[in-house]
Amino acid sequence: MPGLQNLLSTVPRDTIQQISLRVHTIECIGYLLTSIKDNKELFQKDSTVIMNSLIGMQKQFSQEKDDLHHPPILIVYGQIAEAMQGDFSHYLPLVFPYVFQGLTLSIEAKIDEPLSAQTKNNTTNGKIQKVTFDLHMLGGLKTLELNTAALEQKIEAFHSLYQIANATKTSFYPYAQQTLDVLLEHMSYRNSKAIKENSIKTLVTILQALPIQERTVALNKIVPKVIQQFQNAIKIQNDEEIVLLQANLAECFKTIQSQETLNTEFGTQILQCLSESLSLCKLLKKDVKKEYANEDMDEATQEEFEEKYDEANEIMQNMIDIIGQIVRLFPTLENVVVNSILPDFFEVFTKENSTDSELNTSLCTFDEFLQYCSVQLFSKAFPDILTKFIDLAKNYQDSNVKQSSVFGIGLCAKRASVEQFTPFLNLALETLNELYTSSQSTVFENVIACIFKIALYQINDQGLKNNLFLKSFEKMPIKEDLEEACNLHELLCVLYKEQNQAFVDIMPQVKNTLLNIGNWQQQNIKTFILNEESQKYIQTL
Repeated sequence: MPGLQNLLSTVPRDTIQQISLRVHTIECIGYLLTSIKDNKELFQKDSTVIMNSLIGMQKQFSQEKDDLHHPPILIVYGQIAEAMQGDFSHYLPLVFPYVFQGLTLSIEAKIDEPLSAQTKNNTTNGKIQKVTFDLHMLGGLKTLELNTAALEQKIEAFHSLYQIANATKTSFYPYAQQTLDVLLEHMSYRNSKAIKENSIKTLVTILQALPIQERTVALNKIVPKVIQQFQNAIKIQNDEEIVLLQANLAECFKTIQSQETLNTEFGTQILQCLSESLSLCKLLKKDVKKEYANEDMDEATQEEFEEKYDEANEIMQNMIDIIGQIVRLFPTLENVVVNSILPDFFEVFTKENSTDSELNTSLCTFDEFLQYCSVQLFSKAFPDILTKFIDLAKNYQDSNVKQSSVFGIGLCAKRASVEQFTPFLNLALETLNELYTSSQSTVFENVIACIFKIALYQINDQGLKNNLFLKSFEKMPIKEDLEEACNLHELLCVLYKEQNQAFVDIMPQVKNTLLNIGNWQQQNIKTFILNEESQKYIQTL
């Protein structure tokens, strides 16, 4: 590291070659810093020196907004932010002005006569790229000039912004509003796919930086832009952008607790977009089938077909969360979801040639829907869906399908009344017992969580309840399915803290289980199976 720093301090910036060497040196410093991030003491020492040096360098070159040093410096800011997480916050006042400068750079393309373009601005220090092309009868030879240095800086500024905002979370609040306005302007940016994608991805991190009471106001600005972009993507059949918008809109909705002052028209417009997206998804899958209809399907060709078919199915795959959020935030639209969206997902269960990926997508979609739909709709859908969950968990081979099916059984156990669930209880427990020794870790862990939920919500006999609890405790903590792990362990903490009567006979075993979970978390600090509050509580036991 000292050698690289010495290069920066001794190599001048008089020629393109010298500037290129300096730029690559800065990039190398970033990679070296990233490689030592696990050594906290060394990283802290070196990152402090490097940050001060880079901030000073940007200050030195601040008058030259398209200086070639800016892009690699922004890259390093993002790398250090990802490594430091919340500790990067104290650099925010120093680095944000340079990030914002990059975000707001204006990128202009200029068309000139070839001779004129050659005689002026020959010395560009590698900033301007020129391309000559022939318009023939429309104007003959022309030269297109583009400031690629400024464009590169703008691209890296948006990427760095995402990393910094994601790392600093609520500390980013002072910069959230001005950043949000810039993101909304660039969601449809034409000159760079990366800028457009990072603008959309960063919306979620900006919402998370805001206090809860301000998020709905921000969403009322964000959602119309997303819907407009969604409609445009459908019109030009840009399936990649549709997937990106669906996934990130769902994450945006997850940042608010209820609809409150959210415009109710948004739900209707989004469902219309989802319906049109489903039609496009069907068309894309049909095209893939047509492409391979006359092929000799050897093993390699079959794999190629399945890969392309799964890519075409990504629109449906990325609807899972947004469907759940629409039902949660716009409950009056749940019947619209049932009638216009869910039939395409239920159809997968009845088709003979549905792929594993399609089946899993449909299972996950119904898992989401059943979490948030009304009691009336749940009661109506529950028997058929639970039967399907048990059947697939018991008989289907694909591990993802099994995992989603077992999760669905646990979800039904949590929401259904004892009276509703009792006819399915024995078959559900029989299926879970068969899977209790599964070698597929994510399936096995969902089995543990499901047994716990059935014991908690569906069993009145205290002896059977205790046996099922102890059976689940034997295998805790769960640590592969991290979302399910956090939810289950947090629930166990809350119930023990309340001295819940479900554990009346086995309180010592519950305490020991919590201590085991806490010990595992302390020894594996990079894998979060407990939230911070639960960790602190377990330390008091």
